[in-house]
Amino acid sequence: MARNAVVMRQWKILRELDAKHYGMTVAQLVDATRDEDFDHAVTTRTIFRDINALTEVGFPLTTEVREGHTYYKLDRAPFSRLAQTGFSFSELCALYLSRRVVESLTGLPFQTALKDAFAKFELVISDGMRRFIEQLPLVVSAKPMGGKVPRNPRVQEIGDQLVQAALHHRVVDMLYHSASHRRKKRYIVHPLRIVYAQGAFYLYAFVPEYGQIRTFATQRIKDLTVQEETFARPPAISDEPFGASLGAGQGQPVHVVVRFSPDIAQYVRERQYHASQRTDVQPDGSLRVALDVCNDAWLKSWVLGFGHLVQVIAPRELAEDVVAELRQAKSQYGESAAYGDGTVSPAFFDLSTQGRLPFSG
Repeated sequence: MARNAVVMRQWKILRELDAKHYGMTVAQLVDATRDEDFDHAVTTRTIFRDINALTEVGFPLTTEVREGHTYYKLDRAPFSRLAQTGFSFSELCALYLSRRVVESLTGLPFQTALKDAFAKFELVISDGMRRFIEQLPLVVSAKPMGGKVPRNPRVQEIGDQLVQAALHHRVVDMLYHSASHRRKKRYIVHPLRIVYAQGAFYLYAFVPEYGQIRTFATQRIKDLTVQEETFARPPAISDEPFGASLGAGQGQPVHVVVRFSPDIAQYVRERQYHASQRTDVQPDGSLRVALDVCNDAWLKSWVLGFGHLVQVIAPRELAEDVVAELRQAKSQYGESAAYGDGTVSPAFFDLSTQGRLPFSG
């Protein structure tokens, strides 16, 4: 934790100096780094140590004496080529760090171009500067949600073809494996957009055969041919992909009401699961949450993830689906279910009397 505080404070110093072209004194840097997000015990000696550490790893910090005060400045001359882009040094550092995010996207179509762009940035920074910048993700990081589709060169190639087809309005002939129907089918589609969600890439495409826009998981596209034929102006699609779903689903939203027990109410209240979310704390400490989302597998999975701590109030169909899923899950652990060590599971609760998700309305 102490090392993290040092790295974040030194990063703040770099950002402050980058923003102040006329420079800053040590006293000003003390004030700038002494706030609620950083160490309150910052002193002038602390700042001097930080400046020395940043200089040692290669950051071009210079000094200028004005009116009896020494001002520290970030020399932008080494970054003059990059400065022509209009980005500040700290903004370029942030973009460089973003590669950790984009590289985690499976089959990203522009991965090669991004790698080349990051390589240009590395040409103008020292190894010490790069090592310092790369410490930041150790302080502030993120964990992708929904798992990740394993890297596959063929999926990468298909993603590249789809992006090009969408850009040039080219018709695509593809063989697709439907997980729900467990069969392959050939589609003629007009690719509109590639969307990354829940750890995978999805294709938004207009299907002339059905006269509607459908979603396809790119990893399930088994074969693809971009044709010479082009399609007319694509139909309008929402700026917010899967906006009516808690995951990567599509459909008409329905009014959903669930009740969370007091044991988990605070946890749920601190999070926003959807833009339509509305919460209402009940007298007993429980929490009622209302959402306007489509009733799809992602919604059901979200409810099931809270186990016995959630109760579906509406719609009735969702409650029935959840109860059916619990019954089916219970059947995996019935009295005759044997575990890997040879033991037999005890009888579990009876859904007719316990564990039921009652509903109303």
